[in-house]
Amino acid sequence: MERDLLAKLLVNLAKPGDGSMFTAAQLIEGFESVLANLEDSVIDAPKAAEFLGQLFGKIIAEKIVPLGEVERSLGDYEK
Repeated sequence: MERDLLAKLLVNLAKPGDGSMFTAAQLIEGFESVLANLEDSVIDAPKAAEFLGQLFGKIIAEKIVPLGEVERSLGDYEK
């Protein structure tokens, strides 16, 4: 439930328009920060990667960030 609310919050804060609190680029920058620490986070929260994937899915589905931009960000952290 809380994860769904977080996804909705991020989408609404980043929706293009006059009321936007931050840009898609800023959202991606935040996700990149999370990705940089994901390996450590998974130790404490084994489903952290799954939850992050759900957030990515929501921002892509809502057309906040294009799939290619998310793919580029993920590619930077592939092993």
